Amino acid sequence: MGKVRYSKVNFDGRVMKVVQRSEVGVASTKQKDHPPASDFVVDRLDVSKTMHAIGMVAEQVGPCERVLEPYGGAGWHAHYVKKYCNPKNHHVYDISQDCVDSTILTWGNEVKAKVKDARKLNFKDGYFDWIHSDFQSWTLMRQASGKDDHIADTVPNFFRMSKRFVSITDSGIFGVLRFPKNRVAYQREFGMDVDNWQDYFRIIDEYFQKTFGIKAVYAVWWAGQAGSILFDKQASMDQKLVVEHAEIKTVIGVPTSKFISEEKCQRLLAKALS
Repeated sequence: MGKVRYSKVNFDGRVMKVVQRSEVGVASTKQKDHPPASDFVVDRLDVSKTMHAIGMVAEQVGPCERVLEPYGGAGWHAHYVKKYCNPKNHHVYDISQDCVDSTILTWGNEVKAKVKDARKLNFKDGYFDWIHSDFQSWTLMRQASGKDDHIADTVPNFFRMSKRFVSITDSGIFGVLRFPKNRVAYQREFGMDVDNWQDYFRIIDEYFQKTFGIKAVYAVWWAGQAGSILFDKQASMDQKLVVEHAEIKTVIGVPTSKFISEEKCQRLLAKALS
């Protein structure tokens, strides 16, 4: 039996549990572009200082029946989904077994967590009230180019499966606002100036209105690094897009970690689901 790194972290008043079977930077799925749960949760705690921004998005959605997280990670965003939406039917998927096990250890039967590729999800039209898509590397340029099959296939499918809300984590804002050549590229591609973060989200809003007929109603960005955009399929096209900045805020405690056997890890998982 192999060893498992088992960590407990006090996050925003709740003890989150994380498992890691693989080395930091290489997921148990053997896909190097998808880090394991503890790479972000334990070894890069600074990332979590702005995770409350996801709570700001969830608060806009409010109480709802069904929520899907196709890139659920280790279950950290689920904390805010539960806090502000409290869905009766909460699906969390990820391609990393470590992440799924971490979600199960923390949430047990409160969520339906499975290892699954987001591109293969096929629920009926309008099944979910909110789909929170925490892409690892979504940008508007990748969306518009159609060259990234993952993005090209999944975004329209998320809009199909959601009755109302879809949120997308954006990682392009940092590069666009920092590097002049990126701003020029966006201006050339979308025909609009992008001098600040308000312009950036306005371009995204305009693109989705023209391409999908769907309105962006809320956006939040943090630390000049990333942002999250909330789309509402029921919003009118003249509804104002509200953009906010999430201040850095410490919401995480110091983790305590130990190594346990795979056998004990499986016992913990079985107990969480009992």
